[in-house]
Amino acid sequence: MKAKQQRGATLLVSIVFLLIMTVLALGSIRGVNLQEQMAANLYDRDLAFQSAEAAIQAAQAEVLTNPNPVGAQDCSPTSIQACKTVPDGTFTSSNLGWRNMPTTFDVNANQRLGTPQYNIQMLGEGTNGLAFGQMNSANNTQYGVNPGVFNQQFYRITARSSNPTTAQERAVVVLQATIRRDM
Repeated sequence: MKAKQQRGATLLVSIVFLLIMTVLALGSIRGVNLQEQMAANLYDRDLAFQSAEAAIQAAQAEVLTNPNPVGAQDCSPTSIQACKTVPDGTFTSSNLGWRNMPTTFDVNANQRLGTPQYNIQMLGEGTNGLAFGQMNSANNTQYGVNPGVFNQQFYRITARSSNPTTAQERAVVVLQATIRRDM
């Protein structure tokens, strides 16, 4: 009896399955790497967000304890300075007009690059009455308009998680808040 001649079909099918499994494994590895990068970026952005929030709190504490905060720009209507809503140098390496956050407000200092910074703009003064004099009565000599005595100051605080140059390709978060300070 002669031995049956083998054709190698099993070997060919095995090689095709091995090739398919290799392609699937490479695709899975690439997907896992992408997910790891996304998680790292999200973590980095969260750290930057926390740093910017801490800078806002530091600036707010500065404004509430000091009627003339150090380095604040006067952007009030009586000022000749026209201030932009987003201060110059917010997204560049400029430190002009930016103050470093004090270490007493530090969060995650060992995990972030750079020091959070803030910029304070004084928007003006006003009263705690309603804007259009709705609380005035017909007995008021200036019916409908009662500017009264200015007893509040309004500030815009812009905070960034760090100077973009020191961030070194990491997330930079910029936040703004408007606060009122009683005089």
